[in-house]
Amino acid sequence: MPLVDQFGHPVSVPRPKKSKRPKNKPAPRRAPKGERAHILSIQPVRIVLRAQHTVNGEPYGPGPVVVKRELANALLEQDRRAAVGDANFAGTKACVVGPGRQKGALSVTEVAPEFFDSSALSVLPFGVVDRATAQFKPN
Repeated sequence: MPLVDQFGHPVSVPRPKKSKRPKNKPAPRRAPKGERAHILSIQPVRIVLRAQHTVNGEPYGPGPVVVKRELANALLEQDRRAAVGDANFAGTKACVVGPGRQKGALSVTEVAPEFFDSSALSVLPFGVVDRATAQFKPN
């Protein structure tokens, strides 16, 4: 919708003229892409670590630390991997291994550890089956 004045005549809005750069003043220098990436990689970053990490004999964490971005990425990745490893090692997990969809494949289903406690009471006691006589001998 065009702009109009109080009499209903269309009004054109003049655009500001773009001023030219003086010939004697050089254009501001812009760093090349590779150099900009390098500048970003050496900027200090504040991160929070869950565990203590040592790089070249210098300890970092636990808690907040200020490091270069390159080192921050590596420390955060190692911190994440350590947390996953601790969860797998210290956590109680139970899995049922069964046949998979394809021939020869296996499927792993994670279940609660109590699943084995309750089912162990309803199955045969642990023991050894003698293959020659097919007799079950409890331990």
